[in-house]
Amino acid sequence: MKRDKMPYNVIVLVKQIPDIDQMKTDPSTGEPILQNLPLRVENPQQECH
Repeated sequence: MKRDKMPYNVIVLVKQIPDIDQMKTDPSTGEPILQNLPLRVENPQQECH
């Protein structure tokens, strides 16, 4: 059987960053509290082909 088309290799890039919209600061030090901060998943690609 002849194969006319090559199979596609799909690569997906994602980026996990802290959700700064939900970040709080420690009132005594003013430092950001990163413990238990949820992560947001973003797609760093502008266009997908």
